[in-house]
Amino acid sequence: MRSWRKKNKEKLKKWIELHKLQIQQSKRKWNKKNRELKAKLQKEYVKRYPKIIKAHRLANQKTFLKSACEICGNVENLERHHWNYDRPLLVNTLCIECHQMQHIKHFGGN
Repeated sequence: MRSWRKKNKEKLKKWIELHKLQIQQSKRKWNKKNRELKAKLQKEYVKRYPKIIKAHRLANQKTFLKSACEICGNVENLERHHWNYDRPLLVNTLCIECHQMQHIKHFGGN
């Protein structure tokens, strides 16, 4: 799956854009149906990646979101993106779509 994602980044981006609403609905449905499992997975994530959790908390407390995505200029659904968790205050403001694409490019979607 990762190799396909790497070879088809543009195709994947278009597919995500076309199916954004269905993806959101599917995530909500899964989250509602699997509340206990989600809570368990979140606890495991916190234990496994303390540096990432610390970086997120610091950035949320000490950095401000800009008024638009720094890649596409979108002004809705903005998030912080860390390029390096060793530098927790070095973040960029990205919309959800651009943020997802950065993770797909860097980590193969994981």
